Amino acid sequence: MQPYRVLIVLGIQRLFYIYEVPMKQSFITILFGILFIGLAGCASDHIISTNDGRLIDSANKPELNNENGMVEYEDEEGRENQIPVEDVSEIKER
Repeated sequence: MQPYRVLIVLGIQRLFYIYEVPMKQSFITILFGILFIGLAGCASDHIISTNDGRLIDSANKPELNNENGMVEYEDEEGRENQIPVEDVSEIKER
């Protein structure tokens, strides 16, 4: 057995089939799987810090509405919310 190959044994009734899978191919498949899951979990969430110390999670990037002086954001449940811009100390991307 060569060190760069993995033997996978599958049994069907009393017959056994042996497949050789190159480790490089297996490694690349696992790597892409981990990257896909990682990117799916890292959406563009933002955290709004207020002057009184509260931390508000936002599902999307908060936008400033210049007409009424409010920061508009969507929470994790999909509801649209507003907070006065004077109450916001910082907006960070998670």
